[in-house]
Amino acid sequence: MGNADNSEFFAKYKHPKWQRRRLEIMERSNFTCEACGETEVELQVHHKTYRPGADPWEYEDSNLVSLCRPCHEQRTHLDRSVRSATADLTNDQLQDLLDEIDRRRNRIDVTGDWNKADSDELEELDELRRKVVEAFQRHDARRGRS
Repeated sequence: MGNADNSEFFAKYKHPKWQRRRLEIMERSNFTCEACGETEVELQVHHKTYRPGADPWEYEDSNLVSLCRPCHEQRTHLDRSVRSATADLTNDQLQDLLDEIDRRRNRIDVTGDWNKADSDELEELDELRRKVVEAFQRHDARRGRS
């Protein structure tokens, strides 16, 4: 996305449709950061993934999450780090990474007796898995353009 595209996209965050959508998501979370549980902080709404051409308000509830600023910054940093780390991996390497994520997730699932830490780790693994699947999609899209 070029700078002109970025400024156009970010201008959409001021649109009344996004402001209503954002409020719906924050109300859904009871005005609580869905990552750390803080309630007395400024909240932002994070898109877990982006679809080319979609307006910010055109995402499903499951793709939007209320986060405080520090958690949002951390999540955004993680997204960029995963994108950078997976950029040059082959499909076989990406598949190995997915397999390892699934092995770790299954170790937690097998116990069936989760605590808060397990639940947090499952959420992190699921988020990481989504990012690796996105890397697969980007890799396939690049290969299709070659």
